[in-house]
Amino acid sequence: SKREIGADFVLAVNSSNRIVRDAASRVNELLPFGDIEKWTALADPLPWTWTSENDQLISAVRLISANLLGGTSVKPLELVVILSLPVRLFAGVIDGQLEQVEDSVNGSVRAARDTAERSHVTIIAVVVAGCVLATMIAMIAGCALTARFQELERSMLEIRSLQFGRGEPEFHSRIKEIHHMQETFAAVKNTLRVFGKFVPHSVVQGIVRNEPNARVLNVKQREVTILFSDVANFTAISELLSERELLYFLTKYLTVMTYVVESYGGVVGEVLGDGILAFWNTPDDVPDHAALACASALAQQECVRDLGEEFHDIFLRRGFAGSLSIRIGINTGRVLTGNIGSRDKMKFGCIGDSVNAASRLEELCKRYEVGIICSDRTASVLPPDCFELRELDRVRVKGRQEPTTLVEVIRLAEKLPNSAAIASLAGQSRRANSEMKGGSSMHCCLSAGCSCLPSRKHGPNLGDGGMERSLSATALKMARSAHFGPLGPPPSPGRLQDHAAYVAALHAYQAGDFQVAFDELGRIIRRDKPVALLRERIDQAFLTYGSRLDWNGDLGAPVTPDGETWDCTLNLLEKRF
Repeated sequence: SKREIGADFVLAVNSSNRIVRDAASRVNELLPFGDIEKWTALADPLPWTWTSENDQLISAVRLISANLLGGTSVKPLELVVILSLPVRLFAGVIDGQLEQVEDSVNGSVRAARDTAERSHVTIIAVVVAGCVLATMIAMIAGCALTARFQELERSMLEIRSLQFGRGEPEFHSRIKEIHHMQETFAAVKNTLRVFGKFVPHSVVQGIVRNEPNARVLNVKQREVTILFSDVANFTAISELLSERELLYFLTKYLTVMTYVVESYGGVVGEVLGDGILAFWNTPDDVPDHAALACASALAQQECVRDLGEEFHDIFLRRGFAGSLSIRIGINTGRVLTGNIGSRDKMKFGCIGDSVNAASRLEELCKRYEVGIICSDRTASVLPPDCFELRELDRVRVKGRQEPTTLVEVIRLAEKLPNSAAIASLAGQSRRANSEMKGGSSMHCCLSAGCSCLPSRKHGPNLGDGGMERSLSATALKMARSAHFGPLGPPPSPGRLQDHAAYVAALHAYQAGDFQVAFDELGRIIRRDKPVALLRERIDQAFLTYGSRLDWNGDLGAPVTPDGETWDCTLNLLEKRF
């Protein structure tokens, strides 16, 4: 209350003296004793000098100059105001303000703590999310890099094993270095794939694996079955067909024949124009290689019949009335096989008398007008009762002193033994060679717009996959029978009797009993070229020596009237056929 603040001052305000009363009222206006908050607010604008007398009072001294009367003629008064206030008056205000300040500070602290907690949670969430995102990015990048490196690893393994799944990588890496590595591996695989079209798969594999004998001149002796094949009347065919038609025919024929050879575990060593030189049991071991070579020859004859039907219209339009046929000679013997040539130029192949003999057997097919002739050495190692064979003759060819017994391979009578092993071998050979050549399906590079060939309006369509479709059908047919061979239709009883009579007549002629030979030939109903040739020789022997030669027990052979040993071998030292 005002009385508590200062009773004397209150009395001064209520004084009867007008001057005292007005002065007190003016001071009261300047210093409102009734409003403690205004007193506190005056601490800043009014520079009070505060002094402390004791713990109960707070005193303040202020010199105030004011015109208490409000007039200009009156000199302003200078008042010394001395205030003494109890501490408790300010303590209450200060306590209230302190509480407000404390509440404000506590609120600020709580807000700061909540903000800090929220910030802490946010930071933790951001850090965790960042770690998770970084981990995911690292995993994705790692998986992508791992996939690319795994692809490169597969490429290296494919190069080492020469088993190529594809030429180009399925996905190209965006990393420049890895992309360059992918392109390099793809180029190497394509190069090796093309290289495998010129030399056998095993030879390329040995070069890639850096085997000691793969890159130098190296041969070894080995028993090998050699097959020579040639197109009959190819000279006449090549003269009648145009260049484009001839190239198309040769490409298709050689592609089919190559696939058949490889399906039966063989290796095409050379392509000799229209001819093929193939080997079995080199450079890799091939079980029953003689049987596989003969089965392959029968399969080739079957494919040629299909090709002949396809090219019949073209041949007929060009004036070739004959049928398409091939001649095949097969021989088994020891040869030198491996890398042959010079220090600068080499090739894989076989050399030896057995190779020359196979070539001569192929040529003799023309004389006897048969499709396949093998040597007695090959026939002796064939599985019994699997092939239908016919002994043709005993001849001495140019370049060989030892006579050779000619055996015609007619058909495959029964499935080959060890069919499972042969099927595995044939499948591996087909897969290896097809992968080396860029895929399982055969593909011809020829197209309708091939720039290397003259344009023409008529003839076979080389584009649109026509060749590939027809080749695939023929190849599939051969692949299905590669594990046992192309089983032929059962022979008629008459054919078996004719063959038995021919062999009996041949043996009788070789034994010098010409009458028996003549009689056996008389029982033959189907007279083919071998029968006609043998009949000529028997007739000649009749005219020269009579019906029969004498047998010499000491020599173990028939002798002529001159006392010489009967030489039943046909000498073919020159090509007269």
